[in-house]
Amino acid sequence: MPVGLLPDKVQSFLKVIPFGHSAVVFRNIIMSNSIDGVMGDLPKSAQEVYLKAYGVRYYVDNRELELKFSMIYMLIWTVVALFLYLVSSNYKRKKFS
Repeated sequence: MPVGLLPDKVQSFLKVIPFGHSAVVFRNIIMSNSIDGVMGDLPKSAQEVYLKAYGVRYYVDNRELELKFSMIYMLIWTVVALFLYLVSSNYKRKKFS
């Protein structure tokens, strides 16, 4: 389902969780070669509407988020998840020792 068809609150939620950002990165990787070929003759505004609606690019306050931001955001979430796992694992080991 295209992201642009989802309600605004759901779209905002997807921009907060790392899974939405990973989808944007993968869509950009998969579609990078075909976007210019398919949309080469369309006006930039039409291209932006399509890319926004299908979740190929994320926009916050009408500003496009760069892929670099999405990758850093996912890396931060990965570090936080790893830290929480290590703390939890250490706590369980001490509790049952």
